[in-house]
Amino acid sequence: MNTVMAATGFLTGYIVPFILVLSLLVFVHEMGHYLVGRWCGIRSTAFSVGFGPELLGFTDKHGTRWKISAIPLGGYVKFFGDEDAASKPDSSGLSHMTLEERAQTLSGAKLWKRAATVAAGPIANFILAILIFAVLFGIYGRMIADPVVAEVRENSAAAAAGVRPGDRLVAIDGEKVVTFEDVRRYVGIRPGTPITVTVERAGEELKLPMVPTRTKPPTSSATSWKWVLSALSPTRPAVISVTSNIHRRRLFWKVCARQATSSPAHSIISAISLPAA
Repeated sequence: MNTVMAATGFLTGYIVPFILVLSLLVFVHEMGHYLVGRWCGIRSTAFSVGFGPELLGFTDKHGTRWKISAIPLGGYVKFFGDEDAASKPDSSGLSHMTLEERAQTLSGAKLWKRAATVAAGPIANFILAILIFAVLFGIYGRMIADPVVAEVRENSAAAAAGVRPGDRLVAIDGEKVVTFEDVRRYVGIRPGTPITVTVERAGEELKLPMVPTRTKPPTSSATSWKWVLSALSPTRPAVISVTSNIHRRRLFWKVCARQATSSPAHSIISAISLPAA
């Protein structure tokens, strides 16, 4: 019984989704060949998702046989004048065709038409991938963290530098800060290097000098979002952790729209020392 359940779970959890995804990719790929081929005046005699014996299908008014075949591990478009699904020209058949008929075959079409038809399949897959990611980003967005301080550890160098909860990190050494990822990229490669952090407080910008130090990253917890910035020593990285609100940003191609849904995440500004006097 357990074996049957395991086999069923494997089939429904892996095999079936794999076949469905592969069939979608094949269909889009071959549809690219088919559509551009038709646009170029190249006739097609068969459009198949899968190989082997036909399971079901129909013939449209243009003479193309649309079908689903028994082996769902690929597919093909067979053009007029092809000997097989691999688009090998039918030499004997081509020799008996008129010039008009040969112009409707893949091998007899002009070079640019053949090139466009062949390239259309991979291009269709690229377009599909772009659309899938655009829809996913448009629906789910991606999580970003605004660089706003929510907590400062007591007796820390950050506190001594004058950082306060509610401060927004605006820039580091004149470079604009949009998210904590910007902070991580900049500070992570500058352990022990004096930096000037510009913060916005009550509508006023303040410049605070600091030196990120090498320290062990704080222990993470279920309620913490730790921003650990890599340093030269893997065991003592430069750390800057900031409490902020995480927002969901919806993207379409580039950022087309934004939706802010608050979801608190916690970090603490720490491990920052003032420049030596």
